[in-house]
Amino acid sequence: MTRLERRHRELRAHSEAYTEARSSTGGSRLLLTAAVAVLTLLLIGAVSARQVADPGEARHVIAAGIESTTEVDVYLAENIEAIRSLAEASKDDAIPLPGFPVAVYLTRQEATTLAPAALREIILDRSAAAVYDHGLDAFDQTGKQSVDLLSTEGAIDFMLARIDRGAHDRAEPVAVVLTVLFAAAACGVVLLSEGWARMRNTGIAVALGAFVAFAASGLLYLSAGSIGGDPYASDLGDLLRAIVVVPLRNSIIVLLAGVAIVVAATVLSRLEQRMTPPEPDLFPVGPDGLPFAANDEWDAGSDQ
Repeated sequence: MTRLERRHRELRAHSEAYTEARSSTGGSRLLLTAAVAVLTLLLIGAVSARQVADPGEARHVIAAGIESTTEVDVYLAENIEAIRSLAEASKDDAIPLPGFPVAVYLTRQEATTLAPAALREIILDRSAAAVYDHGLDAFDQTGKQSVDLLSTEGAIDFMLARIDRGAHDRAEPVAVVLTVLFAAAACGVVLLSEGWARMRNTGIAVALGAFVAFAASGLLYLSAGSIGGDPYASDLGDLLRAIVVVPLRNSIIVLLAGVAIVVAATVLSRLEQRMTPPEPDLFPVGPDGLPFAANDEWDAGSDQ
């Protein structure tokens, strides 16, 4: 066997080993890229759930739902005189609201001096706080109340009860764990990629996960807008949109960030190619796909 033939055999073996290693690396990179996309989707959901259940945001949404289900304006118009009479006759400073579905109280001064509009805001705010702290139990002052979840009003009450302090507390550790897993998967993609492909592959995965979240939340938002037929159904649609707009907003932000990363990586890669002079071809390749001999001693000859 000639020296050139032996050299060719060695190069072929190295080439096959390199190709196999590249294939294995490419498969691992693809799996990690998919993991980054899935974790992006889940992280958007967890962060959105935490934001929806945040005390400030949640009470605003809950108050809007309570306004619909309790018809607080009608309640005050029919019961304002009874509330004032009860406050004037009572010796207690905490005045209950007779017949109101949520157990909230007014002070004697509030009940006797405030206008209905001011009482309305106080009742809604305290009702929202009660529902946020106690969930669906806040609607049950007897312990025997049952909610018909198949009714529109029951569906609203059930949704309001899910936006409570417990939901906020559960969503927070989930978001933390998903953030750690996302960072680990993204680091894996970076380590298994080369050059500007590190940024580009990570950005593509983030944008893909955010796009799925955007499509799902956008579809829910549009579906909620089509709910109608009666006042309760319309209010249910408004409540759903107030909730879904949070993941919709978050997914748009993350999607734009992912696209920006991909665009930046592509632009920077092309600039680098233009500014970097081409490297000399030290090992020109022949028709058989193997490099030509780089030294004169590789010329044809026999191995003694």
